[in-house]
Amino acid sequence: MAVKERPQLVPSFYLRNFAVDEEKAHVALYNQETRKFLHQAAILDQDADPGLYALDGTAEAAYGQFVHSAPRLFAAPTTKIIPPNYGEDLNLFKKYVLFQLLRSHKSAMQWMDAAGERILTQWPAFRKPGRAPAPGTDEYSASASLLHALRYLPQMNYLAIKSFVNLTPLSFFTSDNPVVVCNQWTTQRGQGMGATAIGAMGLQLFIPIHPRLMYCLYDPGTYEFREKEYPFVKIESQESVEQLNILHYLSSRTHLYFDESIQKGYIHSLVQAYGAQKNSKNPVFPVEAYGVNGNSDSFLLHPFSAPHFPLDLPFLKTKEGVRTAAINSDFTAHRHPSWSAMAGRAY
Repeated sequence: MAVKERPQLVPSFYLRNFAVDEEKAHVALYNQETRKFLHQAAILDQDADPGLYALDGTAEAAYGQFVHSAPRLFAAPTTKIIPPNYGEDLNLFKKYVLFQLLRSHKSAMQWMDAAGERILTQWPAFRKPGRAPAPGTDEYSASASLLHALRYLPQMNYLAIKSFVNLTPLSFFTSDNPVVVCNQWTTQRGQGMGATAIGAMGLQLFIPIHPRLMYCLYDPGTYEFREKEYPFVKIESQESVEQLNILHYLSSRTHLYFDESIQKGYIHSLVQAYGAQKNSKNPVFPVEAYGVNGNSDSFLLHPFSAPHFPLDLPFLKTKEGVRTAAINSDFTAHRHPSWSAMAGRAY
């Protein structure tokens, strides 16, 4: 039987890794709407807007069942320098990342803005939060997208994982949109249509696990790490941590979460330097493009708004052959040849 959980912007088992107290009940936060900096905010109070979730709670109940398995991936994070790189744990982590992407309030609202009425008519599960249901239809909201997670799950294949161990004085922080979607390859090439879809070539997903640890899911056909033989990278340059924090700030919706080591002045410096860029709208185009593993049915890819930031990490580079490859379409290529490419179209 599915267990229904309180709907939260991010799960409390995740936020506890950024707690400021020994009881792991509070986290420091910055609210970008009110411009308030709180040194101790109750983790259990970080609830989502009530209108974000389906009234019958079906999707949240399914998610609640899942989160009873996921917490073990995040417990004792300082012992998890080696990421879950095979088998059940890796699949569970990928599912967590996908669920978190699909249930993020920011992601849901970006999807609404990009999709328009045509998409909402064809895929009613993406109905805008708070909108009255059409006569004769079930009540849907953004959380109904969780029910589509298994449909998207095959697109999480062909992603490798690496952990970033932060050895600098500056900590990682996280946000109410904790999975940052990026595509360095397309940013460098100036190509963006479908670049942040889950099945896209060059996809990167950055997930802070702890102030000293971050996991990166990435396309191994596009990128390579300096330390190829190790499952982790030691970051000793504060500039690299700064870049990753900027990405997370630009990807956040309203809340940043961090431990006691992050100072108010540092957060304000990010807001002052990158606030205008964060508040500018970048278009997101839903793309119907691929069948997976020989399946002739096409399905809707879910692109996410990515921060247009020139990420340049000394330990992570685009492979030489990929860097110089010709681009033959406005649409980003699919990540693996086993996926059948279909004619892409954007709405």
